[in-house]
Order: sequence, then structure tokens, then C-alpha cells
Amino acid sequence: MALSSVVTVPVQAGGLSLSVRIPRAEVFRLKEILVEAGYAAFERARPGRRVVVDVGANVGVFAIYAHCLDPQARIHCFEPAPDTLDLLRQNVADLPTVRVHDCALSNRSGRERLHLHAANGGQNSLVRTGAGFDASVPVAVEDAGAAFDRLGLRRVDVLKLDTEGSEVAILESLGPRLAHVDSVLVEYHSEADRRRIDALLPGFRVFGARAHALDCGVVKYVSNSLLKPGHRAIAAGGVGLLSP
Repeated sequence: MALSSVVTVPVQAGGLSLSVRIPRAEVFRLKEILVEAGYAAFERARPGRRVVVDVGANVGVFAIYAHCLDPQARIHCFEPAPDTLDLLRQNVADLPTVRVHDCALSNRSGRERLHLHAANGGQNSLVRTGAGFDASVPVAVEDAGAAFDRLGLRRVDVLKLDTEGSEVAILESLGPRLAHVDSVLVEYHSEADRRRIDALLPGFRVFGARAHALDCGVVKYVSNSLLKPGHRAIAAGGVGLLSP
């Protein structure tokens, strides 16, 4: 990612005034996530401090969104791409409840090559190659289940997955831990993956979906436990307006 391609965008969201550093070609993410609430989860009535896990955090726009909805929420961001990671750290530096982890998640641990997309850092991938990918870098990869155990993530309110092809591997690794997740917001990149994701979340119900193309989109799931009597589930909306 060339430094000259990065712009600083002033953002007003949830009563906060922030400056977000983001590649010029990806400024659309600010509107998509902050205003249109493309990754809106369900609010829940469970007591205690919320926990949000953002896998494929990119430059931190979803982390900012989650923080604006709940400034006390503990937010874990996983991002392996070095240049993107640098922007992520800059963007969340003033958000004390956000913790950044410089690795990718999958169903294995070790060092692997991350394929870098020339035009869109949001498409960097451990598994996807081909047109648009012009380089690769070695990155740390951690087994998702092991990462959750290491961090003591026994209860997660929102799990957001946007990893350009590793989503199924991550959900498979988490296995029974998914029973302690309230909302899963997951991007899919093939019809086979979408069907496998559905099968891996039997205790969840779909409450939203958006197709970006024939075989790519986002599906949002809520745990059936939130839909039982005594729990109130409300779709969260946008958090503010972009400054001109």
C-alpha cells in the first residue's frame, strides 16, 4: 500500500470526532459501516460488559462503529497485513478498550504468506490468489479456538468475520465455543462456503443478509438464546454522519 494512497477523513460518530486514516480507494467503508450499518448486530439484554471480536479488522472502521455504540465494550481486532495494521493502530489509538492483535486467524497456527491485493487491502487473503494480487508477505496465523482460549473469551457478544476466504476454517476451529457467541456477522465468498457457514451455526437464526455479487456477501446470525422470552433483541443502526 503506497503511503500517498492513504487519506485522512474526519468522522463524527456517536458523539466522537475522529480522524480516520484509510486508503483512498476504500473510503466507501466509512459510509457502508458507520452510516449504513452494514455490519449492524443485535443489541442484547445480557448483563455485563460487551465483548466484540473483529477478525479481519482492516483499518478499524468496524471497531470504531462498535465503540461508538458501546464505549465500554472490549473490542479485539485481528489484522495481519503490515501496512493495514499500522493504520488500524493509528485509528484506534485513542480508544482504550480496543486491543489489536497482529495476526490472522484460521484453523491452524504458524507462519503463512498473506496475498496482498493491489487495489483493495480489504481483499488481502491467506487463501485467495489470482488477478489483482501483486505481492505477498509472511504473517503470523493463530488457530482461532486457541486464540479465544488464550484471551479468555468465554462469552462474545459480536463476532465479525471478514477474512477473504478463511471464514469457514475459523468457524470450524471455534466449534463448541460458538454456543457462547450472541451474534455472528460473516462474509462468504462462494455458495459452498455460505452453505457450510449455515451448517456450522445450527443454534443461530439469520436476521439479515446482503449479497455483493452472485457468490459473495454478508450473512448476519443471532443466537436462538437471545430470542427466548426475557431477552430483547434490537437491530443496531448507524452511529453518525460523515463530516464533509
